[in-house]
Amino acid sequence: ENVIVPNANHTAHPRFLPYVQPSPNSLSAYADHLAAILNQNCTLWHLSPSANAVEQAVTGWFANLFGLPEQSSGIITSGGSMANLIALTAARDHYLGPNAREQGLQSQTSPLVVYASDETHACIDKAVSVLGLGTNNLRRIPTDDAFRIRLDLLSDAVAADRKSGRTPFCFVGNAGTVTTGAFDPIEELSQFCRTENLWLHIDGAYGALAALSERFREPLSAIGLADSVSLDPHKFLFCAFEAGCVLVRDRAMLANAFGASPSYLSQSEDPDFIDY
Repeated sequence: ENVIVPNANHTAHPRFLPYVQPSPNSLSAYADHLAAILNQNCTLWHLSPSANAVEQAVTGWFANLFGLPEQSSGIITSGGSMANLIALTAARDHYLGPNAREQGLQSQTSPLVVYASDETHACIDKAVSVLGLGTNNLRRIPTDDAFRIRLDLLSDAVAADRKSGRTPFCFVGNAGTVTTGAFDPIEELSQFCRTENLWLHIDGAYGALAALSERFREPLSAIGLADSVSLDPHKFLFCAFEAGCVLVRDRAMLANAFGASPSYLSQSEDPDFIDY
């Protein structure tokens, strides 16, 4: 009462005008309290069967919202930055092939290149750095008057990198940028990425959940064309900070990038559960 509360930023105050992060609703605070008391370890399903079912249900709701296929999957994360890092890891290992875990980038003679608009969140720069790709291999493409990526300049950049011996492998599109709230033309980007054999990741941490509204549901349905999507329940859904999520079109891509089975994690298979 004397130190923490007076020096906190009171996001639940009626006069707090949200900077990205809104006030949490009352149910979210109760759920956080309950989760802390139950203290579940979600590594294996038999350590946390009820929590496992909850996570599957929540990620399933999000996948259905965007019309992702049955083989899609996802996990709850600490926020959008971690969700984007996980998605780009899956994309990197997918393009490095079946020996990605063993050989890593050391086997790659042609530098992998990531593309994004100049409005894209800085966590993408951090993810590229953490993944060993190097920010010199992140192309920031200029935007138009509506702050959406210019497809003509993106096409030119991809062509130039291929000509110089580099390997374009991933494009990060925006479903709501933090600076301007801009949405990239996702359907056109999906067609471009299919043609160019690029992984399409949509950073929807800011605005993807606008698909819950009747007004924006149809325009945002194209998000379901992506290979991966990030979103933040601690924004549009008023969950207590932090609560992010990443969805991947093919669950196998997450298993390829992160799967492990050491002896201390003895796994008993069950079709109703996922060993997160």
